[in-house]
Amino acid sequence: MDQSIDRLIQQLLGYPNNSSSLGIRATTIPDGIMKGKVVIEVVTKAGFRLLDLPRELRERIYDFTFERPGKLEIKDISWYKYDRMNGRWPSGNKGNKHRKVIGAGLRDKQAHLGQDWDSNLAKWIGGKPSEFSLLLTNKQIHAEATPTAYRANHCVFRTRVTTSLPMFLNVIGPSIKYLQEISIGNDDRPHKDLLSLAQLRDHLVVLKAATGLRKLYLVPDKLVLLWAKVRAKDPSNPDSWACAFNKIVSNFLLDLKKAYKASGWSWKAADVIQFVDTGRPSETEKQQLAQFEAAFREIARGYLED
Repeated sequence: MDQSIDRLIQQLLGYPNNSSSLGIRATTIPDGIMKGKVVIEVVTKAGFRLLDLPRELRERIYDFTFERPGKLEIKDISWYKYDRMNGRWPSGNKGNKHRKVIGAGLRDKQAHLGQDWDSNLAKWIGGKPSEFSLLLTNKQIHAEATPTAYRANHCVFRTRVTTSLPMFLNVIGPSIKYLQEISIGNDDRPHKDLLSLAQLRDHLVVLKAATGLRKLYLVPDKLVLLWAKVRAKDPSNPDSWACAFNKIVSNFLLDLKKAYKASGWSWKAADVIQFVDTGRPSETEKQQLAQFEAAFREIARGYLED
């Protein structure tokens, strides 16, 4: 530390303070682009004033903080930690491979101005914190704000869904019950969307705990036109595709109906699954998808609506 700055800090720390509610302290920044720098903090003894506000006002602040335009895209990444002892990155299958879920665009520097990407930790260091950092403030704010944080965001899983979705749900734990909108599948590049009916069934087992889910958006291009068609008794008839598809999702929808009823919600489980129009199928395929969806809705309402 610069000696002149050190003397200034010592003078400030020893300066008589007539206010019983304020204090001064020196803090060394532990990481980021300002790592090692010393800052002088004015510390209030009044506590975190947000908690002094009425609960209703705090709820409005949480709504404003977490409501974001568009969708929150989530994917998983894998990386090897840098071998500092040998001064190199592991090659081939050497070293321990790490995985984590992140928001899409995380590696985009334009979205992280003033921050440095730490390849060893696989995260950005420094700069403005994410709004989700509010959840880490204390236990009370975490308990109050978590429902809003997940309820307000439409979570999208476009790529590597078979790993990113289970990993994300494992990270948020019991908060899965607050999720209301989820999209599964690559609507930008549906030809790369390889989610099969068997994989969808496995995901729905995990999503059983999402008892507050209101919309589940699926890309039908391959899910229906390929996988449901293959499983159908009559591959030439979209009505038969609907029967094959319903066998995969029926238990999930029935469980959701029970959860709605137990919570006193009037939502309709038959309307939870929605199909995204990517605009890519041919005119014939669009007609087949329309017939498939109409048949599926009729089947679902038959056992979901009283």
